[in-house]
Amino acid sequence: MAESRYEKYVCRHPLQGPFFQEKLVPFETQPPLIFSNGNEPIKGANQFVEVIWIWAPCVSGTGPNSPHYHTFDEMFIWVGSDPKNPNDLGAEVEFWLGTGADRDKVTFNTSTLVLVPKGLHHLPIEYKKVTRPVVHMTIGINSGEHKLYT
Repeated sequence: MAESRYEKYVCRHPLQGPFFQEKLVPFETQPPLIFSNGNEPIKGANQFVEVIWIWAPCVSGTGPNSPHYHTFDEMFIWVGSDPKNPNDLGAEVEFWLGTGADRDKVTFNTSTLVLVPKGLHHLPIEYKKVTRPVVHMTIGINSGEHKLYT
């Protein structure tokens, strides 16, 4: 395929992770399918993007940087994979927000969008009763860095 004069804005192979390996790996050890943080894969982009498929019950965001916050807003989006009923998530999700006395759990089983304003602690995320793959996306505008503040 011929390259465009705008090739520096194109990442032709953003997919990574277990779907391109011989067998699936545990959620905590897999990278997102698509990841961009302002340095990779396109230098200078000011968007933070993650796209992950969840196919089994698991917990994410339990490491040493959890819970954490950012200096930019993030949008967390979950979309069901049933084209006949995309509002049915196919899983139950628990998403934790806040810290200390302000810590609270948001639970949902439909396609959902959660805005996490800059400075708001968040994580972990627990996926329960997963009956089919769920698409999880995280999007934020940052200054070209993806630093975690705990």
